[in-house]
This record gives sequence, structure tokens and C-alpha cells, in this order.
Amino acid sequence: MNKPNFCGSKIRSRHRHHQNRRNFPNLRLVLGHLFSAQSNIDPSHSYGHLRSCSPVLGAGRPRGVRGGCRVATVGRIRVGSWNIGTLTGKRIELVDTFLKSKVDIVCVQETRWKGEEAIEIQDYKLWYSGSRIARNGVGIFLGKLHKDNVVDVGRFSDRIMSVSLIIKEETFTVISAYAPHAGLGDAEKKSFWELLDEVVRGCPADHRLIIGGDLNGHIGVEAEGYEGAHGGFGFGPRNEEGRSILEFAIAHELVVANSFFKKRDAQLATFHSGGRSTQIDFLLLRKGELRTCKDCKVLPALTCSSQHRLLVMDLVTRGRVGRRARAVQLRILWKNLYGANAETFRAIVVNRLSVEEDYVAPTDADQIWNRMASTIRDVAKETLGVAIGTSRAH
Repeated sequence: MNKPNFCGSKIRSRHRHHQNRRNFPNLRLVLGHLFSAQSNIDPSHSYGHLRSCSPVLGAGRPRGVRGGCRVATVGRIRVGSWNIGTLTGKRIELVDTFLKSKVDIVCVQETRWKGEEAIEIQDYKLWYSGSRIARNGVGIFLGKLHKDNVVDVGRFSDRIMSVSLIIKEETFTVISAYAPHAGLGDAEKKSFWELLDEVVRGCPADHRLIIGGDLNGHIGVEAEGYEGAHGGFGFGPRNEEGRSILEFAIAHELVVANSFFKKRDAQLATFHSGGRSTQIDFLLLRKGELRTCKDCKVLPALTCSSQHRLLVMDLVTRGRVGRRARAVQLRILWKNLYGANAETFRAIVVNRLSVEEDYVAPTDADQIWNRMASTIRDVAKETLGVAIGTSRAH
């Protein structure tokens, strides 16, 4: 009786295994791209249904990395600052400009809108802070990848507001500021800088801080004693208001990002009027994070009926290093919806929906539901709070 050739069957099996690996060498890579593509689905595609799943799906381990190795995710965001003159009649034009310039976050000044609200404008969401009359006003636009990751909104005056959000497991605090111009009194200027000082001091040290604003000062071409905050590539002569900007930056260990990149004059000047060009709009960040800033410049071709030009800054983001890179999940604490919180939640939702009717005129049920769902979600975050991560009891 012939014995079965187990050795030969093992060799044939091993041969078929290697042949399959040659035929499908990038199967894990293909699956990774497939899931990565699915993770970019816009939540608005769900016709207003609020999703509880993570907005980012895992794409598997990189080739050559075993489970247990420490990994980090890297990405880029573009932050801008722009004095738009007025927001009335410019919403669609502004959003189209943001899309063309690929800006993710934009601090805007001189919106001249009354009240304090948040509205959806195409792919962007705007949080704004104004006064009781149509003057001054600041706001912050967030693109579709970041508008649902807001954890806190601070409206301090019609000249200063902030938004805190999660980007790749890092917390960013973005401040939009509009300083009084040179013609106003010293008391109003002092009040502005004192309030901004208080807001910056209240920002946690582990947050990545960004200040974008029309600060109405000239920091000058050279650093000249302000080397810690000035990079040596400014524009025009320095004035007293510019010294206030640099002294404020040094006091908080900040740097003026648009002074650290050598550019031609058209990419440095942010304001043009009557044949004069000046630099009065700035982007500031912490000194220790300057290495994450890869570029900062003015986009001279984009005007949008404003004497100012859009100033943009490109930043590198890096997720926290851990056992496995995970997407941050922001969960609304619906368990707090009772008692006084429930009454406050109801009142704010009704008020915001009535206010938004003045700006948005939806024509179908999907638009109406998306607007209502977005408003309810935002009010819930503000009044009930949010938690980061997952919960077994959720």
C-alpha cells in the first residue's frame, strides 16, 4: 500500500500560496484605499440623519508595521484671515472664493451683522459675533471637514471671538480679532488689547493657538528688537500700533507668521487704497509651533469687493502618537437634556431657527431638515456639552 506523499502536497500548497501573493500583492493597499474613500463621505449626504459613527474609518496598518508599533497621522490645513468690509450680499461670493483658494478655516472681520448666531453657507459654516447695531463684527468660517468638530465657541465682543475644534486628535483654538483703527481713542484700543490678553491667557497650553485678524498696525520691515516675534520680512515702516502688536506677541510667546517668509510685496501687503499699500492683517501662532507653518502669504488675485486681501497660512497637523491611530469621536451628552437645560435648549433652538429664516430660504424638505438638524446639533453641543471618545454605556 502506497503512503500518501504529504511532503509533496505541502510543497504544492506553498507554491499556490506564493503564486496568489504574486497575483495580489497590493490587496491590503487596495482595501485601505477603498475604506479611506468611503470615510470621506459628507454627513450631509445622509439627508439630515445625525450619524453616531466615526467620520473616519481605519485604512489598516501601513506595510511593514506590526500591531503594537506606535503610529501618527499627518495632514495639512490652510488657515486664512480677511477683513471683508461687510458680509451682507457677499456670502456666496466669499464661499466660492474660499473653495477656490482651498481654505479650511477663515477668520473674518468687519462683518457688520447684528447678534450672535451660526449659519450654514454651502460647504462652510459661519459662527459670528456682532453688536446690537450693524458695525464692526467678527466671524469664523469652517469647511465641511471641520465644521462638525467644534467643541466650544466664545463670543467676547463685536471685535473678538474664538472657536475650539478637534483636528486629527489635536485641539485648535482659533481667534478672530478686529483691532480699533488709528483714528479711535486710546481708551477703546486699551480695552481691546486687555480683552484679547485675557482671552489668550485663558487658552489651555496644550491647545494649538491661532490668531487671525485685522490688527490695524504696521510692524515694519525689520525685526529691530522684536526678534522673538518678528521674522524680519515685514512690509513698510513701523508705527505705534505695530509696536503694540509685537509687544503683545512677545508677552504671550507668539510669532507673526507672515513676517517669517520672504515674499514679494504683492504677497506681503494686505490692504490697498488710493494707490497706497500697507500690511495691517496678521496671522499669529505660538513660537513653539512655528515649525509646523510651511507657508504664509497674501493671495493678491482674490479681492471680493474688499480693499483687503486674503492672507493664508499652511499648517502641518500631526495626530497624537499612540498604540493605534484612532479618529476622535465627539459625543453630545444628551443625558443632560432635562430640567433647566431642556428649557434652555428649546428656547435657543426656536430662536436660532427663527433668526436663520431671514438668511436662508430653503426650497425643499431636505434643505429644511439639514438646517434644522445642524441647528439642533450645535445648540446641543453648547448647552449640553460634549465628550471625546467612546463610551460602553453610550
